[in-house]
Amino acid sequence: MLGITSAVLYATVSLAPAFLLPLQAAGAGRGYKAMTLASVTAAACISVFQSLLFAGADMLSAGSLLIGLAAPLALIAALLLIASPRFSRVPFVLRSLGGGLFVALIAFPAFVWALSQPGVREMLDEAVAMAASSLGLEAADSAALFDGMKGVLSASFGAVLFLFLYASAWSGARLGRRWRFIRAAKAAFASLPKDGQLPDPELASARTAEYSDLGSDEPALPPVLSEYRVPQALVWLLLASWAMILASRYIPSPAVVSVAWNVALSVSICYGVQGLAVAGALLGRIGMAPARRVLAALFIVLVLLGGTIGLVAAAVIAVLGTLETWIPLRAVNTQGE
Repeated sequence: MLGITSAVLYATVSLAPAFLLPLQAAGAGRGYKAMTLASVTAAACISVFQSLLFAGADMLSAGSLLIGLAAPLALIAALLLIASPRFSRVPFVLRSLGGGLFVALIAFPAFVWALSQPGVREMLDEAVAMAASSLGLEAADSAALFDGMKGVLSASFGAVLFLFLYASAWSGARLGRRWRFIRAAKAAFASLPKDGQLPDPELASARTAEYSDLGSDEPALPPVLSEYRVPQALVWLLLASWAMILASRYIPSPAVVSVAWNVALSVSICYGVQGLAVAGALLGRIGMAPARRVLAALFIVLVLLGGTIGLVAAAVIAVLGTLETWIPLRAVNTQGE
């Protein structure tokens, strides 16, 4: 059922950014086998839907199918790889970066090849003409649009896919964990003795933990924010990528610039999340723990709105997360507690 829900979300277009959430929630809530079944179902439904959509518009071709299927199917496969129990000992950040690389290596070449096909070019020409006509603008230059699309894709395509995969894995895991706890708690209380007395809290807690245990089917889930840490070695990758971007101003190389920007943005996202964890810990020390979620939500909204303020806020929080590589900002003395 969650696989069908995922496909429906993708088909709505407006809710497509959430189409991976049901799949990750299935894994966190019911186990990796349930996640695999939901993912296969979603992939099949999306493939059929996209094929029928292009066929109905008389645009069915290898190029159009690649554009319509390469990214969603690669994202579904990457999400499964990230959650695989076989990789549970690998830090979540490394699994996510590997998954993002996997998606980029599949989707980007597929997009570039598809955009070079005559049928896809004609389809884009028609779409550009219709958009220009509806807006009352002059006919746009589709060749210039293609060049612009290639530039945007090469500079940020991998980072955008990584962010989408990373956020879906994290958000879906939160939903799935809550779903699992609610199911386990209901089953635990249903199994307690019905003797007219209040249930034993310790017994209820033990039963809930027992029903929550998925055993060998437990997927490799993201850690909670307070336990989230970026492997220290990645700081050198971050510094190297930004150094390559600066060096490209004097030694221009489109391929190097594209790789550097995608790596820099992707790793910066990881450090940005660590910055949120650090900020939450610091707020807790000054007695503002109840406000952490509200402030985190406000920060995310600020970044999404963009502009100079959003860019500065994102940079500050990423730098804060990077600083923890050398300064243990979350270290606390728990002696005597």
